[in-house]
Amino acid sequence: MSDNELKEALNYLHSKGHTELRKILAIRLRQSGQEVSASNIIVTGGAQQAIQLLFYGLLSAEDRVVIEEPTHCHVVCLAKMMRLKVIPLRRTKEGFSIDELESLLKRVQVRLIYTMSCSHNPTGTNMPERKKEALVNFCETHGITIVDDTVFSELQYIGFSPRTLRCFDSRGCVVEIGSLSKTFAPGLRIGWIICLRPLVEKLVVLIDAQTMCVPGITQLFAARLLSSGDYDTHVDSLIQLYKTRRSIMEKACNQLLPTFVKYGLPDGGYFFWLEFPKTNTLTRNLNCKRPF
Repeated sequence: MSDNELKEALNYLHSKGHTELRKILAIRLRQSGQEVSASNIIVTGGAQQAIQLLFYGLLSAEDRVVIEEPTHCHVVCLAKMMRLKVIPLRRTKEGFSIDELESLLKRVQVRLIYTMSCSHNPTGTNMPERKKEALVNFCETHGITIVDDTVFSELQYIGFSPRTLRCFDSRGCVVEIGSLSKTFAPGLRIGWIICLRPLVEKLVVLIDAQTMCVPGITQLFAARLLSSGDYDTHVDSLIQLYKTRRSIMEKACNQLLPTFVKYGLPDGGYFFWLEFPKTNTLTRNLNCKRPF
């Protein structure tokens, strides 16, 4: 790091984020199939700040948001803190039902959908591409914004990285969130938002009012990490480690869990989701005398 780079990193940066980091992120995202430039990217203090900024920038109190169930618990807490009306839709292996969403829209107005199309937290599932395309088309038609949280998307055990919802978006209804917290170091607090330029400018005003900018030192470190090749090597090693742990967990579940507990092998991420029967059935099963 040169003296000039250090001097810049220790000063206030533009609220959009470090220029070098945004350019590197844009290059990587284009390689994944997205149409994006540095001007479409805002650097945030992790994914949680990204979600908070989007809720503040796109919604008002009492607005209705659809959030998958189960989901990342802090998203629901944040929505309730902002007095949003949360409508849960059941998440299956293929995502939530578009038919249920369509039925919902006949009764109420929905402003935003929060989802994780790849390596869903906590089920570990990937939404099929046909479902992704159908969801984006549906939301484009009905004027609904989709927030696609992709923080786990690089941790894949299926042999390739699936495309995110934004790859199917032609009108700008999908806003994507990413982060280094799950793949490298949560303490860096490096996340980002990918969206159309008018929304970028709107969110920059909020960042100015909240934090002004993400610390320059961590942004510069992230830029050098992502451009060095070390990051990809690290992610590859993580995938192999977690894949081994997934196999161990699968074996333990097969050997130790009772038959009424269901689970699915995760496609990605680092969660292993178990499903139990309803309370009455669970109590009856636990009280019965049978070997586990």
